[in-house]
Order: sequence, then C-alpha cells, then structure tokens
Amino acid sequence: MSHAGSDDADEAVASEVEVDDATDLPVAERLLDLPTSIGAGAREVLVHQEVLEWVACDRPHSVRQSLTRALGEMLERGWAKNSKGVKGTNAGWRRVPFGGSNGMQFYLWYCDGGSKPARGMVPSRTVLVRAVRHHDETSRVIDAGSIADYAPVSPRDVLAAEAGSEWADPLSPTQRRAVSEQGGAIILQGHPGAGKTTSLQHMLPLLSGRVLYLTFSRALLDRTKNWWEAFSSPTTEVRFETFDDFVTAWSDEPSVDRFREQSFVDELHRLAQPCGASLGPWLREGALSSRELYAELHAYVFGSALPVAFRGRGACVSPQLSEHDYITLRRDALGEAGARGAYRASTRLDPFTATRLFPAPARAFAALTRIANEGLPEALSSFDAIVVDEIQDLTVTEVFLLIEVAVRVARASGRRPRLVVAGDESQTVRPTGFEWAVLGDLVYQRLGEKAEHVLPGNVRSPADLAAVVNNSWRLVYGRLDKGQRPRGVAVAESDESTVGRILRVCADSPAAREAVLASFAGATGAALVVAGHEVPAEWREPARRLGIEILTADAVKGLDFPVVGFLEAGATIAAQVEQAGHKLDRLNTEFARMSGDRIRVALSRPTGTLVLIDRACTVAIQSVVDALCLGTDGEPLGGDMGTVPIDELPELLDADASDAVEAVLLEMEVAETLLERDPESARMRLLRSRGRLGKAGQAGALGAEHRLRFFGLLAIAAVVTALLPELSPKEAHDRIATANRLFRDAGRPAAAEAVKLLARRLGADGKELDAQQLRDLLEFAKAVPRAVVDEPRLRGSFERSALREARAIANGPLPEKKVALDRVVDVLIELHDTLAGTFPEMTDIRNRGVERVFEHALERGIWPVAERAIEVMGGRVSNPERAGRMLEMRGAQGEAAGFYVSVGRHDDAIRCLRDSGETPRALELARSFDHPLAAILEWTLELTRLVAQRPEGELVLAERHALRAGLEGLL
Repeated sequence: MSHAGSDDADEAVASEVEVDDATDLPVAERLLDLPTSIGAGAREVLVHQEVLEWVACDRPHSVRQSLTRALGEMLERGWAKNSKGVKGTNAGWRRVPFGGSNGMQFYLWYCDGGSKPARGMVPSRTVLVRAVRHHDETSRVIDAGSIADYAPVSPRDVLAAEAGSEWADPLSPTQRRAVSEQGGAIILQGHPGAGKTTSLQHMLPLLSGRVLYLTFSRALLDRTKNWWEAFSSPTTEVRFETFDDFVTAWSDEPSVDRFREQSFVDELHRLAQPCGASLGPWLREGALSSRELYAELHAYVFGSALPVAFRGRGACVSPQLSEHDYITLRRDALGEAGARGAYRASTRLDPFTATRLFPAPARAFAALTRIANEGLPEALSSFDAIVVDEIQDLTVTEVFLLIEVAVRVARASGRRPRLVVAGDESQTVRPTGFEWAVLGDLVYQRLGEKAEHVLPGNVRSPADLAAVVNNSWRLVYGRLDKGQRPRGVAVAESDESTVGRILRVCADSPAAREAVLASFAGATGAALVVAGHEVPAEWREPARRLGIEILTADAVKGLDFPVVGFLEAGATIAAQVEQAGHKLDRLNTEFARMSGDRIRVALSRPTGTLVLIDRACTVAIQSVVDALCLGTDGEPLGGDMGTVPIDELPELLDADASDAVEAVLLEMEVAETLLERDPESARMRLLRSRGRLGKAGQAGALGAEHRLRFFGLLAIAAVVTALLPELSPKEAHDRIATANRLFRDAGRPAAAEAVKLLARRLGADGKELDAQQLRDLLEFAKAVPRAVVDEPRLRGSFERSALREARAIANGPLPEKKVALDRVVDVLIELHDTLAGTFPEMTDIRNRGVERVFEHALERGIWPVAERAIEVMGGRVSNPERAGRMLEMRGAQGEAAGFYVSVGRHDDAIRCLRDSGETPRALELARSFDHPLAAILEWTLELTRLVAQRPEGELVLAERHALRAGLEGLL
C-alpha cells in the first residue's frame, strides 16, 4: 500500500539492510527455449483441417490468440472455459466463443472421445477440434468426420507459438518480454486480469532445475499445479506450496486460519477499548474503529518487524516494532495522535495474545529467527528459482523471509536463485502495508539488479467487463491523494473481441431478494460476491435458508467465474465515492484505499456476465452504476443490458446455457475453488449438480473420467465439512460414511479406507477404548499416509483428525488389560511417526500418553508394558523413582541400579547393588562419585576377604562365641 510522501521518505532515510547479501554471486542458469518433450501429461488434442484452413485466412490476431488459449485449456483439462453445450441433432458437441468482428461472432466446435460424436473413434481423454462456426449456426448437422483429417497440436505448439505458425502467441507482447527476461530478479505488476499468473506459468518450463512456487491462495496454487501437470518440462522440478505451508516448516503451530479475522478483530476490540481517550482518533464518538485498528497493527506494528536494521529502524528482538520506530514510520500517514493511539492499543496485548491475533507475521518472524540460529532446512537449500504469485498479500516481515531464504540458498549453492514475483497493489484485500518500493529495496540490496515489467492489458475479461474494471479506478481511487492510490496504470488495455454482458437488478423487497438468490442457485458457474468483510443480514439470512453461498472479496480473490453477481454493488461504490469526496481524516483515507481494492476484486471476477445487484435503487446509486458502465466515448457500453426484471433473470443467466455435461463441469470447477474457503458451499453446489450426471455410459451423460473427478470432489467436501465443529456427531458420522462410498466410486481405495476408519472413530466418540477401537485407531494411523498420497487435498483433514485422536488417547481413560494397553502404545507410536513432521507437538503428546500408560501398568503390576513404555521414552519419565521401583519389584535390582544411574539417582543405585549382593559394583560406583558409603563398602569387602582367607585349624568354643558376638555387635 502506497502512502503520501513515501517517495520523499525513501530518499531521506538510509535504506540499508544490515545482513549478508548475495549480489556477488552468479545467477542460476535458465533455458532460452522450451524443451521439445514438454507437456508429457497433457491431453491429446486433434484439430480438423477445416479449422486450420479457417485460421489461415488472415484472421485478426485477437481471434487467433483466443483460439490458441482455448487449445491450451483443452490440453490442460479437456475443455475450454466459457464453453456452451449444443442441443438437438448436434448434442454432444461443445462450442467456445473466441470473438470476431462483432463480439461473440465465432464459436469453436469440439468434443472429447467420451461424447456421442466421437465415441469409439478416439480415447476418452482425446479432444477433437472440429470446426469454426458463426454464433447462431447450431442446427446444421456436423459429424466428427475421418480421423485422417485431424492433426495433433502439442503443448509446445501452444506455449512457443512462432510467427508463421497456425497459432498466435497466447501471451501479449509485454507478457512475452517478461517471460523471456534473463535477469536474476524479475518483478511483474499488473491490474486484475493482466495475466500475471499466466506469465508465471509460461515461465516455469524455462526455469530449469528445482523451482519453489509459492502463493497465498490454495485454490490459485491448485490451478497452477493442474496447469503444470499438463505442461511440465523434464528439465524442471517444481515444488508447490502456499505461503502458509511454507512458513509452517519453521513454526510450532500447524497453520493459520485466514478466515477467523473477525474473531481476532472482536478480541482486539475487547482488549483495546479500555485505553479510552489515549487511542486518539481511533475512538470516534465513544466507538472504537477496531477493524481499521486491526488492519493497522497487522500491517505495521507486527507486519513490519524485522530481526535486522532496515530503513533507519532498529532490529527487533520480538515480532513487534518498537514504539519509536513505529511512530516514525507511521506519523506522516496517521498523524501523531493516530500513530501513538495505535501503538498504545498494541501494548494491551501480551506476547502470546499478539502471536495469536496476528499469526502470519508472527510466524514469519519466528521462521527468520530459526533460520538465523539453525540455518535453512536441507529441503530448502538447493533451489534454482523461487516464484511468488500475489506478492502483495505478504507483509514486510513475510517478504523479508522470502528474500532471506533466497540469500541463504545462494550462499549454500554458490549461485543466486532466480526470484520471480508478481502482484497488484490494487488487490490488497489483506492488511499488509505492501509497497513495491520496499520490495524493490530488499531485492536490489540483497540479490542485485532487478527487472520490472508492468503488464498493461486485461487478458481475462471480455472488452466491456474490462472497461467496467477500468472505470472503477476513477470511482474508487479518483479522489484519494496520489500517494494513497495503488502504484501502476489506471487503465488496463483490452484487445479482446468478445464483449461480455452487464445486467442490473433492483431487489428492493424480501421477495425480490429471494428470487435473485434462487436465480443464481440455478445458474451454471455463477457466484454471488460482496465487497465488504461480511455479508449484509438482508442477504445472509435468506441465502442461509435457501442453502446458497455468498462470498466475500477475500474469498474470491485470485479466482474467476463465468457469472458473478455483485451484491450491493452500486451502494458500495456510492459509499466509497461519497467517503472519498469529503475531507478525510488519515485513518479513513487508509481504510478507503482498502475498500477500493475490495470493490475492484469483486468487479474483476466474471469472465462472461456481471450482474450488479442493489436493494436500494436511488438516484445516487444509479448514477454511480451509470458511470461504471460508460465507454470511452461517453456512451453506455455495448454489453450493458440495463436494469432487467427479476423474473427474467433466470432466463438471462441461462442464455446460451451449457448442456448438462457442461453445467456439471463448470460447477465442478467453481466447487474446486471453494473447497478451501467455503467447503459447505462447495458441497451444496456439487449436490445440486448430481442430478445432471446422467446414467453412466449413455449419450449425454458425464464421461467416466469426469465422473471420477466429480465423486472425488464431493467426497472431499463431505470429509472437510464433517469435521466442522457445528455438526452433530451423527451428522459428521453420516457424511464421513458417505465419503467412503464416494471415494470408492471415484477409484481412490486408500482414501476410502481412511474415511471408513474415521467414520468408525466418529461413531465411537465418547466411548471407552476397547480392543476393536484400538485396532481401528492403529489402522487409521497407518492409513493416513497412504490416503494423503491418494488424495493430497485431504491431508489437513486427515492429519487434524489423527491429531485429535492422539490427544484423546494421551489424556483419556486407559484400558485395563495388558494386550489393550500394549496396543495403546502401538497407536501412539504410529500416530507420532505419521504426524510429527507436520505437528511438532506430537512428540510431547506421545510422551505424555506413553508415560500415562507406564503409570497405569505399574499400578497394576503389568511389568512388560511398563518396561516397554520406559523404553519408548528412552528412560525419560517425570517420576524416575517409580520406574526404578518397578524394576526392583520385578527382582531386577541390577537393571534398576543401571536405570537409577542414568537418571542421576546415585543413592538408589548403590542401594540396589548392595541389596543384590553386588558390593564390588556398589563400591566402584560410590568411589566414582566420592560417596560417603564408600568406606563401609571397602570395610565390608575387606572383611569378606579376610574371612575367605581364614587358615586351616579349628576355633575353640570360646573363640567362636567371641567372634560371633563381635560380628553381631557390628551388624
């Protein structure tokens, strides 16, 4: 986030990082051209000669480029985005729009080998691209023709399209320059839809060696992983991780729940409110601006803390800036009172609470500390490139962690890894305080020269939807000071020949709102979005009753949908314009910037249709919406259909609707993006689509490959939602049992076995452990690693369930019999071996549980189990006296003595040796520790020696009595 006066401050303050750099090292090599064997995992795509002839007829570049992109999507997933089904005599064909001279004029017709037109002609994973037709030419019969008339198109043809080939380069000239960049550090900037992620994907095959790919969103990461499976290069090995997973490698906490921010804000409100007037402008008319305050602390007090000196600020010893450094940093932006008030609020948080409320920057700081003390883990020490998407989602602390890893890798390998980052300051919906200047400073000073590329275009959205996003810049940022706007161009260029549609809806009554929600529930590939932090109650309550999901801008960031309904669009933008029109205090200005970012995120999600929905349709709101939908000539955009009656909305959303197969494919894609953020919504979407699958093997039904994927997604959603705390035990058990059947249907036996065992455990919840339950637990612990391989997206759910079981065993009632107690130890060992890599706390859980088994067995005289428990713990128990006593009671005094020595209880060790008649060993031990018993032991051994050396001859009776009396007196 940029701020007024930041450029001057940059010049005035010495920007020096007081740590080692890697600027003197050479950069890791990269390829200049794609390998010929790229894309071994891609599908087979065959293109008919008629299509090649049509393309050869001097078609516009934008049309040929859209065609190339569609072919790339077919190679990746078997179908192209925004595809429509065909009904009637041509049922089974699909068609995707790719422009023309008048909007969506031309459609590309294709099908896969599992559909009716191509069944038996090619394998089910093969795609046949048959023809190009005018948009309304759907009734004339078309057949697949002869396979001899088709030519293959390869992944390399698509990625490296050259001048003179049939295909246009799928990248814009600016994207291509960025992908071909030779520099060691590359920074890509671009507004929504500029093609940043696409550019990173096309760069991956050229980054030879080992590549670490990071992004904040798991859904966005999964999309890139799917792309890489189709376009992978044999010269490149890519490790995909969310930034949260990446930081977990150094943290004692398993992960950060990014969707609990409201609860964090509420707790901060409770803790900071007592500060009263000392909060300054953060307190307005007695009410604390807690959300704005949370964002400020997250981005700056905690999110800017570094363990080294930087930009005139001192090194931090904890994940929090000092008061002096924070006020110096934020005084210009917030004013003296605002900066001091924010820091006063931060002092209400003890270190534990601060770490819990601001987990992401705290974990990044902990990782930096661990790297400084222990170095990089071996698994991270040899990367040739580090690629980061959505870099603006990271705080300064998190950005510094990335740079530190890159420098450490360079020093370990002798070569600087290539660092490639992409982002957009106007999509900062998480409070990070991100600034390109800070990133550039760190990169330049620690990794050397950097190359920056600004992507000016919008390659995602149809032309009119791109125009709406452009117009939003002026509306949401236009009246903010220049220094408070995102850095970059205000208008994204678009040469897309497709238009897109803009619908306006006035839902001014409860009945109208329910009708709108119902329309979206039945619309294929549709999403409802709000730009705020929360869904207004007027929408939330009816949506809950109807089982319809509404997503926040945070949840949809990085995703796109064919149809997006923006709830309260006009009202939200009007409020932003009104706020920006007043003389703002500094706190409101900061928040207005973030609100503008969220509006632009919501507006930029649709790829086909944008529906602007409002409850109130006042003149002010309509004026804002009109301004949003104007072309550069001052006239309404061609795709603006104006306000539409609500009863016509279902038909409009279903215009050019997909057939059943296409509808299911679209819903699967949307559900897949929602699994991480809103799994219940994903489950409901899939359940609503289940009736469209058709009967397996029949014409018009979903093909076998996609059916397996559908059932797998539904099973994942069932497992994830079953483990949510709001479900009753019976509901959770039933969903897990359903997931077991679905995984079997999806052909994933390991995942099916794991959820079957999990269902048994949920069914036994609260019951005392018996032999069968312990067997199930042991099998579940063994099944988790296999299940994670079978279905990686359930790793978190499986492992968290296993962790819950481990805690329950370690703290719950224990069985009485030897066999069952022994199995408890088996389960704890297996769970530890499965989970310790993810949850470091698992070692403590295992030890605590095994020690309880030891105590339990000791009390009942079950010596073998107690002895095994001691062995598992390596002899380290909290009550060593009891462990030694156990060995003594078994008659193993010698072993007991050895145990007492190992735990430092020398008196007990000597006692055991003396009791067992091993006086020489007892003396040796006593001498080694200068023990006072050494003298009596020496005398005893000497006396024993003298007795043994008695000469021959008989003692008289008096001598015997005297000797006996003397010994008895001594003893």
